[in-house]
Amino acid sequence: MEIVLLQGAQADFLEAYSRFGDRFYDAADAALEQIRQFPESAPVFHLKYRRKVIYRYPFGIFYDTHGNRLFVKAVLDLRQDPSTILKRLG
Repeated sequence: MEIVLLQGAQADFLEAYSRFGDRFYDAADAALEQIRQFPESAPVFHLKYRRKVIYRYPFGIFYDTHGNRLFVKAVLDLRQDPSTILKRLG
C-alpha cells in the first residue's frame, strides 16, 4: 500500500520532528509501516479517519484509505482538545 502524506501532515511531522528528533522519526516511521501493512489495524477515530498512536509519544497519525493508497491527513499531539483535532480533520 502506498502512503501519501498530505501537505498538512508533512508540516505536522516536521514540526514534531524538530521538537523530538530522530527517535520521534523512528517511532513515526514504525507506526507508518505498521499501518501500511495492516491499514485496518488502527481504530476509527471519526467518520472515515483512523488514528494510529505513535509509540512512546503523545501523537497520533490520522489517515484514511482509498484503494491501494493510504492518505495521512494529520500528525497531531493528542493532548489537545479533541474538538481541535476534529476541526483539523474537517
